[in-house]
Amino acid sequence: MFALKFENNTSTVLDNHDLPQQDQADVFYWYHFDGDLEDARQWLKDQLKTDSHSLNALCDELTRPRVFVNDSDQLLLTLRSIDYKDENEAEFPSLRVWLSQNVLITLARVTVPAVAVLSEKIQLPDKYAKTPSYLIWRLVDLISDHISAYIVDLDENISNIEEEWELNQRMDSQTLHNIRLNISHVGRFLLAQLEALQKLDHEVANINSSQHDKSLYHVRWRETINTLRRDIELHSSIRERISLLRDAQQQRNHETSNRTILLLSVVATFFLPLTFIASLLGMNVAGIPAYDHPMAFAVVCIIMIFIALIQWLLFKHWRWLK
Repeated sequence: MFALKFENNTSTVLDNHDLPQQDQADVFYWYHFDGDLEDARQWLKDQLKTDSHSLNALCDELTRPRVFVNDSDQLLLTLRSIDYKDENEAEFPSLRVWLSQNVLITLARVTVPAVAVLSEKIQLPDKYAKTPSYLIWRLVDLISDHISAYIVDLDENISNIEEEWELNQRMDSQTLHNIRLNISHVGRFLLAQLEALQKLDHEVANINSSQHDKSLYHVRWRETINTLRRDIELHSSIRERISLLRDAQQQRNHETSNRTILLLSVVATFFLPLTFIASLLGMNVAGIPAYDHPMAFAVVCIIMIFIALIQWLLFKHWRWLK
């Protein structure tokens, strides 16, 4: 856990993790918890004195991106972030946010890279005032940038597979399968995250008192939301390209199977007359009626031709032959 205090556009690390007892003008606090959410639940219950519905929303095991304002006009937000070393080792931890006029509280079961990056950057001097709206926008913008980088990496991998397929007609099926799984995982929350950010844009704007701040943050949120929309479009494009690659691979496999079957059919057809002649001339007719008659063999051949003709007529009737 860490706690930061922002006052007069400067930040200070707090050793005391208790919430301030009274609001102070131009003073803002950020508290962040990593790890066991039960400990965080107890701290929130002692410090916030908030309702059980808000506590459950912040500490539930199963979450999806959403945003709402409770009865005390406090904003609660749940987002999905991303933590990955490469495209095959990605996790999508949930980040829970509680926001009031002068306090921001964030919680996560694991370390969220966006929070770690922001906690370092936010302590550096810049031209923007440290306000709740600014801080939460920076946090969401970093999360969106990390998700965008991940989807772009997947897009580059798909491009490499497409290039290999066009040049050599070869494809790494395992790599394509991994990309398909990863794009499926990230796609589970993108639309819900977009809906949450669109609602969050409106709710955060209400926190800002001045019209200038509302206009400024509206522009920032609009750019962040547009970035997420582009990610969703790129995600859809990757899914379509994966389907096209799998279809091309299946078609190639079918063509290979058809060529193999054709070769076997040609070989079988080549030997079919020889097999027929050998079977006919090697047939043992001893024991059939009138086997010693000079026309016995001719009668057997006529019967075989008659049976073959009946089979041909039946196949034509059943439309097995065109």
